[in-house]
Amino acid sequence: EILSVDSDPYSHQVVINRGANDGVFEGQAVIDDQGIVGQILHVGTISSRVLLITDVTHAVPVRIKRNGIRLIANGTGNIERLIHNHVPHSTDIKVGDLLVTSGLGGKYPEGYPVAKVVAVRQDESRPFAQVQSEPVAQIDRLRYLLLLWPEKPTKIFSSKDDVAALEESSDVRS
Repeated sequence: EILSVDSDPYSHQVVINRGANDGVFEGQAVIDDQGIVGQILHVGTISSRVLLITDVTHAVPVRIKRNGIRLIANGTGNIERLIHNHVPHSTDIKVGDLLVTSGLGGKYPEGYPVAKVVAVRQDESRPFAQVQSEPVAQIDRLRYLLLLWPEKPTKIFSSKDDVAALEESSDVRS
């Protein structure tokens, strides 16, 4: 649950009622029932600070759900707007396209909704198209959030010795 909202108009952060005692860790993905909200910035004992995706210092690797093209969603400091820089004019992107997490970078799992494209301006006098989107999470109405934990890592065998050690430990001898 959200305990407080940062009053600084240039900083998009909230404080939640979970911390180190609950297993929260820095960089942990935070979502709501609609999509990606942000990530844990700082962990205290019983509370944590969440950096929202709309903060100017936050960026999320995304892809267009319709065709898989990858972009970066950057916060603008406006809770209703994300921008996408360095998008070539030839990119197949349309107003209404859903942007989902790409899974690149390992911060967010693949396929979670992030934003919907609301504006695509292809002014040929500029080097790149200007693309803006709106977060699917209602950042100004957040109350309850969900924290995502990574799946438990599976052992990857790097050598024949690892495989032999596993086989030895699992041998059943009578």
